[in-house]
Amino acid sequence: MFSDVQDKFPINPQTIEAMNNILDFEKPEFVILVGDNCTGAIGSAEEFNLYVQQMVEPMEKRGIPWAHVYGNHDEDHVEKTGLTKELQQGIYESFPHCLSQRGPEEVEGVGNFVLPVYSSDGSKEVFAIWGLDSNAYLEDNNSWYGGRLENDAILENGLQGSHNYDFIKFSQIRWYWDTSVEMEKKWGYKIPGILFTHIPLPEHRLIVMNPEPTGIIGEKNEDVCNSPINSGLFAAILQRGDIKGIFVGHDHVNDFVGNYCGIKLGYDANIGFGTYGLEGEDKDRLRGARVFRINERTPQAIETWMRYASEFDKNKSSELLSSLLVIAHRGASGYLPEHTLESYAMAYALGADYIEQDVVLTKDKVFICLHDIYLEPTTNVEELYPERKREDGHWYAADFTLEEVKKLRVHERSKADGTPYFPERFPVNYSKFEVPTFEEAIQLIQGLNKSTGKNIGIYPEFKQPSWHEKEKLEGGEKILLDILQKYGYTEKKSGVFVQCFEPEALQKMRFELGTELPLIQLIGSGEEKDAQMLTSEGLEEIASYADGIGILKDYIENNPELVSLMREKGLLVHAWTFRKDAVPEKYPSYEKELEQLCRECNIDGLFTDFPDIVIKFLER
Repeated sequence: MFSDVQDKFPINPQTIEAMNNILDFEKPEFVILVGDNCTGAIGSAEEFNLYVQQMVEPMEKRGIPWAHVYGNHDEDHVEKTGLTKELQQGIYESFPHCLSQRGPEEVEGVGNFVLPVYSSDGSKEVFAIWGLDSNAYLEDNNSWYGGRLENDAILENGLQGSHNYDFIKFSQIRWYWDTSVEMEKKWGYKIPGILFTHIPLPEHRLIVMNPEPTGIIGEKNEDVCNSPINSGLFAAILQRGDIKGIFVGHDHVNDFVGNYCGIKLGYDANIGFGTYGLEGEDKDRLRGARVFRINERTPQAIETWMRYASEFDKNKSSELLSSLLVIAHRGASGYLPEHTLESYAMAYALGADYIEQDVVLTKDKVFICLHDIYLEPTTNVEELYPERKREDGHWYAADFTLEEVKKLRVHERSKADGTPYFPERFPVNYSKFEVPTFEEAIQLIQGLNKSTGKNIGIYPEFKQPSWHEKEKLEGGEKILLDILQKYGYTEKKSGVFVQCFEPEALQKMRFELGTELPLIQLIGSGEEKDAQMLTSEGLEEIASYADGIGILKDYIENNPELVSLMREKGLLVHAWTFRKDAVPEKYPSYEKELEQLCRECNIDGLFTDFPDIVIKFLER
């Protein structure tokens, strides 16, 4: 979604460069231009033709289907060009990959359309892309109003704001309703969809006024410039129950998204470098595009995020969008006992981008941070509860309540004979550490984010969900997602990855529970299924429900081509686990292993017990 190119001819080259960079990275299957595609600075009809050609070339040369809607500025040049929206429409539609439609002539506005999206086998319609002309200004209605609507509609204390922008007309709403009903009759079910229009609805203003219950994510840097007339479009969409998102442009430096009555309402910050942005040095910071991902299995669950032009700054040392993510493995576990609040705090202080929490359920279904489903490798459970071990010799977390777990003391990971796995790390049984709950870990990290102004993420792994099910601890996936939602982790860019070895658990979270959070499929258990998952077909299947692979580093150190194969499927690659005190013999030093992982394998993220070591390496 590109909005507000809003330029003169020739278009600012930074705008075209940003469009090219974003398209090359995201590789979309469809693009929509969401109004104010040009300005009154266009000097002639010939110049308009050249302008549109330049604007749509990034899509045309890549063969990407695209469409557009109009904004309030798209006829500002009509006195010089003679090109009304009706005439502009013919120019747009002359391009081979344009899917825009003029729409029914009896419906007000130009560019009211719906585009069907079919299932991968082409057998049925699974999604719909709607476009509506939001029209331009209130004064355009004076001929039928019989007065000056712009004067009468704007009130000093109007709830809808005080801007002179037009509204979507009843004929457009009726067309949407009738078309939606016909689609349902044709297919036998409602087709979930998304609506693009230029000027925001009054409901976009409403969610800003209520940020907490609507879960707003993103920035609001200027007023929501909606029409003072509420057309009733949102109410119609709510009653029909098919459109699941309404996205707009218009206000260049807003990029927030929220949820109101089950419908996503959001902005795209503008792409055009030739028009206004933020103040001062931040002027171009929000230029970019809003990206959407629709899964045909759960098309009603729209995933969306912003992709900013600044992420492709040529001065950045990395060719990736951002520097390689440093993920603190179980906290700063090279320095302090794993999965303790102290270890998480140290990882934060050392500069990790994300901090990992392995989570398991207690007997009373509370998630605690623990790498294993049993307690003895990292706690003194044998001393406090010697009689509570099972026949296999393990003390399972599922057999203990949270109150009982909180009585335990955490120590450095140790073998059955009590000797530490890593002798040079924190001494066993020194100091006092306890097992934190997952919520305590989140509260610590979010608290530090508030006090430092940083935005460090979390990276939970649900350990062995199927084992929990067998232990009658059902519904762990929902419990986990509910906790994340409670703390504001609801969108792709919330600062969280959710990982698991079991595909079924990730599929449940994506398809049954409808999460939009980024999911990571872990690979590296050593089982036969690893080889199958790493085939082209296996990775294709993973890409249908996950956003990336968390892979045992040995696999890609031995076969770096795997990274390219994963990338071809659109998957992130996060490798685990780098330890400076456990470097494979084939490397003369830990620096050489980092060189292989970070530079030659070109991964996106690295789990490490020593986040400071990796950060220093990347800085060098």
